[in-house]
Amino acid sequence: MVHLQSLNLANNKFNGSVPLAWGQLSNLKNIDLSSNDLTGRIPMQLFSVAKFNFTETRLICGSNLEHPCVSSYPLPVSTSRSKLRVVITSASCGAFVLLSLGAIFAYRYHQLHKLKHDMFVDVPGEDDSKVSLGQLEDFLGVNCNLQLIILVKAT
Repeated sequence: MVHLQSLNLANNKFNGSVPLAWGQLSNLKNIDLSSNDLTGRIPMQLFSVAKFNFTETRLICGSNLEHPCVSSYPLPVSTSRSKLRVVITSASCGAFVLLSLGAIFAYRYHQLHKLKHDMFVDVPGEDDSKVSLGQLEDFLGVNCNLQLIILVKAT
């Protein structure tokens, strides 16, 4: 581990303290221990690393103390939030596509099965007409379900 240059252990829910031996990693250029449940003191040598981030921990550092919790160099943005954003966007787009396809299939199903609810009658002296079951009930003055059963039995 003597040649270690970068150590990123962010967002791992680690607990305990930072090992004192990590202060002896002389080639370390970047250390990120953010978003863990770490406690205690940070080895002093780790504050001389070019890029460090100890935020969102319970380690002893901060604005009211001698050492800050993050180095003044810009740190690379954590990719876990970027990945989460991609997953949420992909899931939203997938849900939209599925809902759209479902709506199209439901519309087509309704259109194809609509003829089952319509009745075509041949009235002498009139053009062919399409009559809905509700209109037929009004015209006959009876329940169409009974009338249809009678018509089916008669044929």
